[in-house]
Amino acid sequence: METDSLDKVLEESAVLTIDTSNLLLLFVITVVVSFALSKLLKNQYNPKQLIISYACYGIFHLLLGIFILKLSVIIVLGLYLMGGILAFFRSNHYFYQQ
Repeated sequence: METDSLDKVLEESAVLTIDTSNLLLLFVITVVVSFALSKLLKNQYNPKQLIISYACYGIFHLLLGIFILKLSVIIVLGLYLMGGILAFFRSNHYFYQQ
């Protein structure tokens, strides 16, 4: 592979076109919502309420990420799943905390 062709491949890469400020903003919002929902619902022993609350946030998350921040769908879904896992583990931490 020539150097020119490698440069051309790198210039056309989708990873290089991501606006990292929008990505960081959505990441921070997701982490804050995950921690907040886990903290607010820590005394409820039924995980159904946490799942419903996080699913409601999912609508806002998808609309914000895809239409307002103009991020790719796969990145928005990945951040949403990461936040769900984070909320689950934080909720589990509060459940076993004395």
